[in-house]
Formats: sequence, structure tokens, C-alpha cells
Amino acid sequence: VRVEHQRAAISSSLKDMTPVDAHIIIDWKIKFPPVKYTETSVDHFGKRGLSWHGCAAYVGSYCDTPTFYDTIMENDNLQDTFSTVCALEAVLWAMKRDFPQVESVTIQCDNAPCYQCDAMVIALSLLRPLCDQRIKRVLHTETQDGKSIVDAHFGVARRYVDAYVNEGNDVAVPAQLAHALSRSPLNNTRIMLLHVDSARRDYIRDLLQHERILFGLRRSDKIGRANEIVFEENGSVRLFGHSGFLSKVLHRNEKASNTPLVEHAINDDRDCACQNEFDLAVLQEEHESLLPQP
Repeated sequence: VRVEHQRAAISSSLKDMTPVDAHIIIDWKIKFPPVKYTETSVDHFGKRGLSWHGCAAYVGSYCDTPTFYDTIMENDNLQDTFSTVCALEAVLWAMKRDFPQVESVTIQCDNAPCYQCDAMVIALSLLRPLCDQRIKRVLHTETQDGKSIVDAHFGVARRYVDAYVNEGNDVAVPAQLAHALSRSPLNNTRIMLLHVDSARRDYIRDLLQHERILFGLRRSDKIGRANEIVFEENGSVRLFGHSGFLSKVLHRNEKASNTPLVEHAINDDRDCACQNEFDLAVLQEEHESLLPQP
């Protein structure tokens, strides 16, 4: 029953899209193992894998062909909420340039811990003012509810990377993976090599704690397990246990910013509660093979 509710909500989101709407599907690829054309036994020790985040964006009504955004993390192999927000921020900026007509975005993702958690709900509420695009809604699919089009894209892209290695090339570091993808004949795809500012993790952690206070959340409150999240224009957040079943409404209280608890959570010299800006990542390289939109 839960799966059917989520499928119906996703189908409705795609069906009701207007020319200024976008529906994006995001997912992490299982960490890509570094590959060399000629490997020694030493190369098999200490492999951590490369972080590769994918996104398929459907833009406008009656759009059957998505645009793919592959984000490779250059200096961070984690696949946590912080890295996910970095990748999503980069995608929103790229979409602003590629599709300036988009005004609202619906995000579809699975229920992996990096997507379905308290920090992600609050982080998305902060990302909403970026890029002149409004994150309208988040829809989580249920566990093992089939593969998405992003998984299929990963499979095709991996074959091209393997072919690149078989030509005598190495794909052992993020820059080499981005280069291999950029040489592949992937259509409607933008490849981004992202440098993540890991030093700002503590800062963002404090910022998210500050936002929890503004939403009136206690440490024991758990809001991340909602399967549908709707961000209202007035700043409130509606949480649905499953699509169509409202469980909680969060209201942002600006007056709470004067409490001593907030002053403890955010130091005065780095308070950016009103900036609503992350600036977590720097785009190092970008490649594209975007075809003209039909």
C-alpha cells in the first residue's frame, strides 16, 4: 500500500508539470572503484572508491527525455548528507543556466539515510532561495521499489568508462573519471568535477542546528522519516508519513533567533542565518554533451 501511494504521487507530479516545472531524480552510484589499465597487487589495498552522484532532470510538460547531471567529488569520497547537499547545489546552479525558465523543482529519491534524515529536510529549506528555483516537493520511493532511470544511466556510463580503461588509460582519481565520462558518447549529459569545502562541515552543522531551533524542534524530534515533504512559499514545511497522509507541519519562527540557545549554536562572527547560502563546493571542471532540446 505504501509503495502504491508513493508511485501515485510520483506519477501525478510528472503528469501535472507545467513549462516552468522540473522533476529531478537523484541517486548515488555505489562507490566507483579506481581502475588502472595495468594493476599491481599493491593497487588492491586501501581502495576507498570514488563518489559519483547522478541526477536525471525532466523539464517542462510532456518531457520524455531527461537531462543527466553527473557530479564527481574531487576531494571527498563520503556519501553523506553534506556531500549530497553539495551535489544538489551544483545541479541547481547548472539547471539555472541550462533551463532559466524553471521556477520550481520536485526532487525524487530513495530512502537512503543520506536523503531521508532530519538534516536533509532542513538543508533543503535553506537551498530553496538559491538559483531563483523553488524546491517545491520531495518524494521518497520505498525500499526496493525497482531501479530508477539514474541507475540505468550509471550502467551505460560504466560501460563507457570500462572501454576507456581498455584503451590503455587509468581511472584512479576523480579527475580521470570525469575525463573518461566527458569522452564518452553520452547524450544530454553534463559532467561536473566538484571540489568540496570539507572545512565548512562544522559551520554547516551549526547552521542546521540553528534552523532546527527556528522550526521549534527539540533534539528528540525526528522529522526525516517522512516519505513526502512539501515546502510552502511562506516558509512552513508539511511532512507526510506517506503521500496523502499529513503527519506534521513545521513553522519557522524568526523570533527564536534572539534566544540564548541560538547564540550558543551560531557564533556572532559567522552568523549567516539570513543569508540562506551554502557555498559548499567549487566547480573545478565541467564537460557537456547536451543535445538541443526537442
